[in-house]
Amino acid sequence: MPQSFTLHLRDVREADRDRVGGKAYPLARLLQAGLPVPEGFCITAQAFEHSPEGSLTLRPDARQPILHGMARLDSPALAVRSSASAEDLAETSFAGQYRTFLNVRGEADLLEAVLQCARSISSASTSAYRARAAKSASALRSDPVPPETLLLAAVLVQSMLEPEVAGVLFTANPVTGDRGERVIEAVQGLGDQLVGGKTTPERLVLGRDGLTVLCHSPGEGSSTTILQPAEALELCRLAERVESLLGRPLDMEWARAGGRWFVLQARPITALSPPSDPPRSRAGPREAEIHRLQQLADPRGTVWSSYNLSETLPAPTPMTWSILRPFLSGGGGLGRAYRRLGFRPGPRVDREGILDLVCGRPYYNLSREPQMYFSGFPLEHSFEALKARPERAAYPEPKINLSRADAFFFIRFPYYVWVMTAAELRLRFALASFDQGLRQEVLPRFEAWARGERQADLDRLSDAELRARLHRHIEKTLPDLGCEVIQGSLLAGKAVASLQETLRARCGNALALLPGLLRSAEDDLSLRIQRELREVGAGSLALETFLEHFGHRAPGELDFAQPRWRETPAEVLRLARLAHECPTPGPAGVQAGPEACRCQFFDAVPSKYRRKVARQFDLVQRYLPFRESGKSALMLAFELIRIDLLEIGRRSGLGPDVFFLELSEMDDLSDRRALQASARRRREERDAFLEIEVPPVLFSDDLEAIGRPTQAAPSHALQGVGVSPGVAMGPALVAIRPDEAASALPGFILVCVSADPGWTPLFARARGLVAERGGLLSHSAIVAREFGIPAVVNLPAATRLIPTGRIVRVDGRAGNVTLQ
Repeated sequence: MPQSFTLHLRDVREADRDRVGGKAYPLARLLQAGLPVPEGFCITAQAFEHSPEGSLTLRPDARQPILHGMARLDSPALAVRSSASAEDLAETSFAGQYRTFLNVRGEADLLEAVLQCARSISSASTSAYRARAAKSASALRSDPVPPETLLLAAVLVQSMLEPEVAGVLFTANPVTGDRGERVIEAVQGLGDQLVGGKTTPERLVLGRDGLTVLCHSPGEGSSTTILQPAEALELCRLAERVESLLGRPLDMEWARAGGRWFVLQARPITALSPPSDPPRSRAGPREAEIHRLQQLADPRGTVWSSYNLSETLPAPTPMTWSILRPFLSGGGGLGRAYRRLGFRPGPRVDREGILDLVCGRPYYNLSREPQMYFSGFPLEHSFEALKARPERAAYPEPKINLSRADAFFFIRFPYYVWVMTAAELRLRFALASFDQGLRQEVLPRFEAWARGERQADLDRLSDAELRARLHRHIEKTLPDLGCEVIQGSLLAGKAVASLQETLRARCGNALALLPGLLRSAEDDLSLRIQRELREVGAGSLALETFLEHFGHRAPGELDFAQPRWRETPAEVLRLARLAHECPTPGPAGVQAGPEACRCQFFDAVPSKYRRKVARQFDLVQRYLPFRESGKSALMLAFELIRIDLLEIGRRSGLGPDVFFLELSEMDDLSDRRALQASARRRREERDAFLEIEVPPVLFSDDLEAIGRPTQAAPSHALQGVGVSPGVAMGPALVAIRPDEAASALPGFILVCVSADPGWTPLFARARGLVAERGGLLSHSAIVAREFGIPAVVNLPAATRLIPTGRIVRVDGRAGNVTLQ
């Protein structure tokens, strides 16, 4: 197919990495991220073939797509460069081994330059260079790498620049390996004279800040400075952005044309020695984190809130965070879900997302979060209001603040009225039928795909194919299924909020009864997990069958570093025995049955509102199960991603250290020592951060609260949020992990930070629940209601304020916890 012969840089995806080669692929990533890269297209390896005589030729049907790409660039002159699959790797860059043609003009010259670039891969010098590279790469792997497998021909065509200045910048010193230094080499005019060794460039060695000049050598025959200090600083800032995106120390070819900076090439620094452990900050990790957050804070004040996140993603490993953070932004699957429901996220949340890490824990940045709704509209979470009532940061509602409006707000006001009305109509339309498509089509189709993918034989895949599989699983999981699941979750929240709003305005008595009525259907996954665990414990269900159904679940399951139940069958058997010992969920008489709760609820609703409330309640009942079923489908794919990462760790020799790397580093694992050192440093930093106590709500004017010890409760009465009605009393059992409570006798009040499916067996033996995190729709609340035990959540520092063994009274309707 002709479209397979060329690919514009803006259209390149991870799966195309080997097709477009090691030079074009990183440039495509940079261009798509908004960095200044000359426009261009890549001619893939499929465009070439071997003649009967053995020489490389251009396929006749590839000529027209190439000329079409040339016309699309609409540039008077072109630069034509090789972009082989093994080019610009960390262990060897193949620098200078392939042909480059500059100032190419006309169709015939372009086709000839393309062919000569492709043929240069088989030249004698390149073949010898490639053979040595294959030998070096084989030394880093258990299996030999034939030289021919390192190479797949591709050619990069870009608009030609006429630079005033050009050169190269190393983000680490390539001679000493010092990551604290930057090295810049610059020449006037085109940079090919520098790369080709035809002249001596001006050379600058700078500190990491780009300001401190450690060494300066003038260029050959030059009496003036080519780069002024301010220009060098601008160039360093550009390199920081490139390095941040690509995730490794690199050398960056650059040019300045028409007063603008451009990135011409970015590749890992070859043979860079591994970094030594950096000296610890004299101020320590706490002070360093406070300083970082001061830089992030909005001048008008920023509030960070960890509510709900601490239940689902308490302290992500670097790999997990590098995968999920882009997804949880306006430009990722989260933003896609919002846009499908009619919202218009702003450019800042597209770039930065709505989450920040605070001492290794994800927090909502409530200065940015309102920009997820309607770009430019002056919504805010009032800093002063949340400062006065920090508990409201659990479920904050943004308010209009016209003082934040710009000069054009009132001109655009009709537009905002239109988009908000359209969004409300779209939400109502989606609520009417979205759940049916999710239940009948999306989730079953995805689950079938995921189960099929799990049967793949990874031993048959090459390293490149394994990387492509990893990225394919991420792209299908987060942008695709993740978007659908988030839409279902947003609609569930919308359904509950609408019902609560009606009850709050018209039927206050019924509002207090709502938590007792929010029970999911009988086939709710949390109940199914518990039921099948009891059956495994009783011997009436095979362990293999349970693992086939739920082997992809686990405590802390949103982190890819966490082993799944399928990997720990002995632990599942232990949980099954515990579940079998307490087969009856919840203490008798704590809650009325579902029908009695329903009758009591609707009796409290005035008759003229019952029809409206019944419709709204029906929507709640339809959408609530997707909180669990959608997450379960996601976890099937998370298991696939974990399997891919484990296999990459096994092949590379990194083992579990792979979870302390980042996704961008998966493209090149050749420098194992450097990666292991990086993983070790990140592990140590994370451990140090997690030792620091951080409040659930953090204010930018009181960052000293980081590390401040929790104060003892001023009285024996603690106030949280009631999410499952009823009253229970018993001895407190404080547990940070579910295995800490595994051997406890029934009848305790479980006190934990939060709960996920790994905690489910404990609910059958608990009289009540107290959790530091969560809300009405959190996993803790849903499971507590299913098991009929009273529950209070959003009680910060409960695991430190309530000692194990203390008699505790839990009122799940009033939200009170009393220490007896």
